Amino acid sequence: RVAAGVKLASPVELVFIAATTGDKAALWNPRITIDIADGAEATVVEHHAGANAGTYVSNIVADVTVGVAARLHHYKLQAEGLDAWHLANISTHLARDAVYDTFVLNLGARLSRHEARQVLDGTGIAARVSGAYAISGNQVSDITTLIDHAKPHCTSREVVKGVIDGAARAVFQGKIIVRPDAQKTDGYQLNRALLLSDSAEINSKPELEIYADDVKCSHGATAGELDEDQMFYLRARGIPRDAARVLLIGAFLDEALDEIIDETVRAYFRARAEAWMGAR
Repeated sequence: RVAAGVKLASPVELVFIAATTGDKAALWNPRITIDIADGAEATVVEHHAGANAGTYVSNIVADVTVGVAARLHHYKLQAEGLDAWHLANISTHLARDAVYDTFVLNLGARLSRHEARQVLDGTGIAARVSGAYAISGNQVSDITTLIDHAKPHCTSREVVKGVIDGAARAVFQGKIIVRPDAQKTDGYQLNRALLLSDSAEINSKPELEIYADDVKCSHGATAGELDEDQMFYLRARGIPRDAARVLLIGAFLDEALDEIIDETVRAYFRARAEAWMGAR
């Protein structure tokens, strides 16, 4: 909990490290509560790790409250072991004039589901709800979001992009609801996927559910392969094919990573994404 008016100078990092005993599977159920009082500001980073930790399930519930004119930068790196299941549910309530910036980067787990619900329950709220994923093999990454505009004069922005290799599968379900009294809402949603193999799969379902008549809302979804013309351009200038491929994938993910406001966190997340690309 951050008290009213307090502005934390350094990020708070919550580290969850998975470990199992022998060949026994494990299950744990962490619960996270974040309460940012009126006028306060904080950066919170969740780091979920479990390389070579065996079979386990992380079942995480988080409750987030951001008070009047408060600011929260909430970032999550999911790098669980590749035999793990990662199930996360985040509920966020935002008060008048609050600013909420959240981003998830999914890299690990055999199956991960990140489900986030934001209720914009006051006027003048600005919410940025974005993410990225990079998966391969038989991994499944599911990012499901709901942004509920309950009051007028609020803005939301959502950019989710992912790279899918091997026989991996990604799911994006993003919904924006505009309640009848939520006039002057400005909502933006974008989902893009880059398929690196013939067996990669994306299931995308962007949604707008609007009950007000004075709003500005848009959404879009695309999926495709690496642009061979761009690849040719880079190779014609002496860049090897593998290096050119990494450059193009990195440029694709950068649009999503640029949504991270905190520069230190953005640089770290970008480095983790680049390490994934380098291993391809």
